[in-house]
Amino acid sequence: MGLAKQRSAAPTNKLAVGTISAAVITQAWAEVFAELVPQIAGPGVSTLAGILIAMAIGYFVPDRPNTQVS
Repeated sequence: MGLAKQRSAAPTNKLAVGTISAAVITQAWAEVFAELVPQIAGPGVSTLAGILIAMAIGYFVPDRPNTQVS
């Protein structure tokens, strides 16, 4: 596999979506589950849930194609 070059300095789609969704999901999990199921609403579980769900979302987000370096 040859070297690849990104077309811009902007972060990849997967990185951008994963970062934004992790923060939103973590906060939403903490607030929603604190009322519904307090046993799984702690900061550790909220962070873990946010990271795992964001990774799953990022897996399905298509990335921009890179150009091959010759």
